[in-house]
Formats: sequence, structure tokens, C-alpha cells
Amino acid sequence: MAMKPMTRRALAGLLATMLLGLGCNPLLLPFQLFSMGDAHLPSEFEFYQKAKKAKQKDEIAVAIFSSAGPSLAPEFLGTEQELTKMFSVQLKAAFDNNKEKVKLVPFAEVERFKRNHDWKSMEDSEICRRLKADYLIDMELASLSLYEPRSRQELYHGQVRVNVKVIDSDKNVDDLFPAKAFEHQFPGGESSWAADTCSPDVFRQKFFTRISTGLTRLFTGIPTDHEFQ
Repeated sequence: MAMKPMTRRALAGLLATMLLGLGCNPLLLPFQLFSMGDAHLPSEFEFYQKAKKAKQKDEIAVAIFSSAGPSLAPEFLGTEQELTKMFSVQLKAAFDNNKEKVKLVPFAEVERFKRNHDWKSMEDSEICRRLKADYLIDMELASLSLYEPRSRQELYHGQVRVNVKVIDSDKNVDDLFPAKAFEHQFPGGESSWAADTCSPDVFRQKFFTRISTGLTRLFTGIPTDHEFQ
């Protein structure tokens, strides 16, 4: 017998229930919805499949390092940590929902390591060893803007560039994953939002969520999201 289509009220109730179950964390909602169906966008790197084969084990440990690029506008210094936190949440949720055994070194542990060590002078393989990571995701927030150029901050149009490198703990092996210059605009194309529609913090939250989703797709499949595309 064919299933009846879900009514708008029923769908709203389902979404509310799921949000409560997530502790009101909307970042996780797309990946909870993913478990309801099979539609997804494939991973660009096919990270887990390649890493599992290379390391010859089922569980892969990953640490995420982030830094501000030399050309990043001064007002955005420090936002690379905010972006990394959001990316970590989405990436872990997506790995879990795809049943890919990838363990992320906790963000707080990585930041504590960076504070207590002169990590910029260390070999990447040494950083991986100390954090017990098979791979290091090195993210550089190269550029970021929230407003349409020459709009006098009256129009939102986010643009970002994140340089991504995946570093193997074994420095003697060939690179499995190419370096990636991830770029994204929000809203897409030539559209923009009037700045009086929401606060800068709200717009940045939405934009960073989109960036995190795009970065996640490099490493694992994500739910189909036509608005993101």
C-alpha cells in the first residue's frame, strides 16, 4: 500500500522533535535527515575508502588544524577557530551517519596542543604522532568577506577561500589526496541579501554553516541539499 505524503504539520512536528533530540543544534539536522533516505552527494576525496586501504585498518584517526592566512582581513582573525568547530561537528556527524569509522581528535585537545607546543616548527609527522592521528587536515582561512563589494555594508554576499591539505602521518608515502582551494559564495551567483534582513552574526552563522557543509563533502557524502548546490 502506498504511503501517504507527510503533511506540513507532521513534518514540522518531526523536525521539532529531531531538534530537541539534537540539543537544539541545527548543524546536525541535515545528517539526521540523511538517515531517512538514500539521496546524497558523494565525497570528493573518498577519504575513508582510500585511507582505510592505505593504513590497512578500519578505524582512522584525524586531527584538524586551522590557521589564518597572511591576507585575511584583520577583523576576521580568530574566526578560523569558529569555522573549525562548526566543520568538526558536521564532519563527525556525516562520518557517523555514513558508518565510516573515522575518529576526530577533539577540537579542545588540538587547541591545547597548539598552545603548549611550538607546532609551526615541528614536522607534520611528529604532530600526527603526538596527537595519535593517521592524517592531519590542515586548513588555512585565506580570505573571507561578508558584504557585497562597494555596497557600504548594505548588502550581504559572503565569499570565502579555504586552502585545504591532507597530510599523512607517514612522510614517506605518496599523497593520496590533492591540495584543494575550496571557494564558496553565499548567496550563490550574483544574488545578495539586504543587510537589514538579519544581523551580521546571524548571516555569518548561516554562511559558516554552508562553508562547513561544503568542506564536509570533500571528505564524506552529505545529504542532497539543492539550496547548497
